[in-house]
Parts: sequence; structure tokens; C-alpha cells
Amino acid sequence: AEAPGVPVVPLGGQAIEIEGYLGDFKIHLGEAGQANFEMLAVDLILDLSTEPLLDRAMTPPGYFTPQQTTRNWIGRLPPLGR
Repeated sequence: AEAPGVPVVPLGGQAIEIEGYLGDFKIHLGEAGQANFEMLAVDLILDLSTEPLLDRAMTPPGYFTPQQTTRNWIGRLPPLGR
């Protein structure tokens, strides 16, 4: 169920492009000039894609993926062993 005030935008096979950083992200859905084009302005992005949409060594502030969180926690775990 969708939470009040939290938009959910299904991609439905549309192209997606993300630009910007903390507090000033722009998400372009579809192709500019086409009827299905949409541009969203957002403060933060939680990318739940299987593979992150921004494939960079260092992502901009405000862009979060579960993969980043997992990497951060794995680095903090004590070594396991005998």
C-alpha cells in the first residue's frame, strides 16, 4: 500500500535518467518530447533496483542503495573464524 504523501512511480519499461545531488535530484522518465515523458524533482533517492541505477564508485549525497548499506556493514563486522 502506498503511504500518504509518498509517490510511487511505476517504470513500466520506461527509460530512466538520474542527475543531481542531495536536495536537488531530477529523475527523467521516458524520452523527452514523447507523451510518456515525466520529470520528477526529489530531495533523496532510495534505489531498490537489483543493480543500482547510478553505477559509480562514489554516489552523490542523498542517493542510497541497499548495496551501499550492505558494503558499509560488512566492512564493520569483526572477522569470523576459529
